[in-house]
Amino acid sequence: MKIKLTLLLLLSSKLLFAQDEAYARKIVDTLSSSHFWGRGYTKNGVHKAEKYLVGQFKHIGLAPMDGKTFLQPFSYSVNTYPGKMDVAINGQQLVPGQDFIVSPESRGIKKIVQLEQRDSTHFIDVVNRIIVVKENKLTWSAEQKATDYTLSKQIIKS
Repeated sequence: MKIKLTLLLLLSSKLLFAQDEAYARKIVDTLSSSHFWGRGYTKNGVHKAEKYLVGQFKHIGLAPMDGKTFLQPFSYSVNTYPGKMDVAINGQQLVPGQDFIVSPESRGIKKIVQLEQRDSTHFIDVVNRIIVVKENKLTWSAEQKATDYTLSKQIIKS
């Protein structure tokens, strides 16, 4: 009888763990889906992920620690670009965060420059040390040190 009870407990705990693992996998798969755009700021991915996670916390019955919100503000000092950004390629205005992003290690510039097209995806101004790279997807990272060049990534529009 003790052996049967022990086996029953082991099997039931294994089933419960498998359910927890499946639920966790579902959350990871969902957050990794293209709907969340890498959980970054492009296409509002970070806010979509925020809403999804808050919904999951509520669904499993969690309550905010302060009784008000699950959200906690934070900051991370990085190389930022305050003010208006005016960027155009071949006379077409580009929208920051939608059409292009500036790499975080880039130094700022405040003048009009002429870029030379090196190939189908790279535009360069050697004198002012500016590089623009066309890519299929905009991705961004953080950097606390600026370099002596400016790098911008532009989305390839179909």
